[in-house]
Amino acid sequence: MAAYMRAKRHAEPEKARAAAKAFRLANPERTKAHDSRSNAKRQLSGYKKAYRAAHPGKEAAALRAKRAADPEVARKRDREWYAKNAETVQAKKLAWRRTHREQANSSTRKSRRKKPTGHWNGQQYAWRKANPDRWAVIVNSAVQRRRLRLLGQESTLTTDGWKAILEVFGHACAYCLRTGVKLEQEHVIPVSKGGGHTEDNVVPACLKCNRRKSARGPLALVNAA
Repeated sequence: MAAYMRAKRHAEPEKARAAAKAFRLANPERTKAHDSRSNAKRQLSGYKKAYRAAHPGKEAAALRAKRAADPEVARKRDREWYAKNAETVQAKKLAWRRTHREQANSSTRKSRRKKPTGHWNGQQYAWRKANPDRWAVIVNSAVQRRRLRLLGQESTLTTDGWKAILEVFGHACAYCLRTGVKLEQEHVIPVSKGGGHTEDNVVPACLKCNRRKSARGPLALVNAA
């Protein structure tokens, strides 16, 4: 609701200001109480800033001590907060990694050094074994993105986009229409001929059809037949 009201005020600022002015005139007592609370909050915020400046690190130390005194409660609170804000946190992490690549890579290397290699390899292996289709898409997409980056071409196909393409084709090869076979991402217009790694240029193809078509155009298999 709050986000909706902010968007509405942003879309019609003049109307919002007029409505606020009218409300203040019609409700002087409520306006006075609101202003009093706002001033108190600003004053308290100023006190907090001054205290933090005079005692750097003291507040953080108190929080750490509180967490150490009851770690289980702190972890539970963290998990609950993360569950409510998972998408926002992931988006911020991704944005930060994109703008701080060297720092992010260094942090990852330090984290990996703290635990034995077998720990990470075991986790990765277990995930890949449990999600073979998703892992195949990730690997294939990463390879295609690198190729297209080197060629300076468009690469916008996502995992969700690939799933949507599979649904459209009924999880069947786009050329021979076979189902129940392993499907690869096949570029209708080959990458070597300017085709991008995009939803409108990728179709599912079985291994045989993908190899037969190779870097030829979309009518290559029809002419060969």
